[in-house]
Amino acid sequence: MVSALAESGIPLGIVPEGSGNGLALYLGIPLNETAAIRRINRFEFVEVDCGTINDRKFFNIAGLGFDASVSENFANENIRGPLGYLKSAINVLSKYKPSDYKLWIDGKEYERKAFMISVANSPQYGNNAYIAPQASVNDGILDVCIVHQFPLYILPKMLFHLFNKSADQSDYVEIIPGKNIRIEAVENSIVHIDGEPVDLGDCLDIGIIPKALKVIC
Repeated sequence: MVSALAESGIPLGIVPEGSGNGLALYLGIPLNETAAIRRINRFEFVEVDCGTINDRKFFNIAGLGFDASVSENFANENIRGPLGYLKSAINVLSKYKPSDYKLWIDGKEYERKAFMISVANSPQYGNNAYIAPQASVNDGILDVCIVHQFPLYILPKMLFHLFNKSADQSDYVEIIPGKNIRIEAVENSIVHIDGEPVDLGDCLDIGIIPKALKVIC
């Protein structure tokens, strides 16, 4: 697992085979297998920050709310890639309701009713869907992206922002940078860590380890 390489000094080589490949796309790693292997053979690397959430590590994006529910649904789908995500999103959207959260970001307290909350180390989930356009994997900062409740008729515009790298310009998206983060959910909910759904309870302690992983790119 990638987590085992964090703080080890051993470089990670990526041959993208996932459904979203968000970190690979951000780092410019080719999606073609042969080209990705050639890139590995160059042995040039970049140092990447590592996010921590309770006792787990993440390198791209972790979150809770709608996107975590979609990840849980997607894990049980037999259709992979963008079409699988779209099907899962539609399934979840039909019955999903925003939740109440308390957040502490670098000592400042916030209360929000949110559609979802994403904690981004890199800008995109994958498939070129950018939730945090200004995020960087090696700035020592996490971007807490709070998507507020929005009317359903706004959904096409929200999707436009997501794929146009302009989510931070939406009136319904609030992005707060931070290093030490706590999120408490009123109701226990599924969390996703780099797209994988997990149950971590209703209290999340999130931090960052700067330049913890070497990635060949």
